[in-house]
Amino acid sequence: MRSSERPRELPLDDVRPCELVLTSTLSSVGSTAPPHPLSPVEGVNAEGIRCCFTPRSGADTSAAAVTNQDIDRWTVGSMESFTSTE
Repeated sequence: MRSSERPRELPLDDVRPCELVLTSTLSSVGSTAPPHPLSPVEGVNAEGIRCCFTPRSGADTSAAAVTNQDIDRWTVGSMESFTSTE
């Protein structure tokens, strides 16, 4: 594969979102507790691991490694029909 080519697949099965949140990021947003893993949000057809942390603003923030969707889910508006039950 040439360096300018993108991979056809990018496996996320072993990605741990909480390990991707840098300590410097937590400090800059004023989070006083380490990020913690959560189950995926129900009702949005997204499998994978989710990570949550609470910045100084008090609003929980989360990141997820979604492992059962392709790029179209995020680029062509197919998320509009899903609502979170959380």
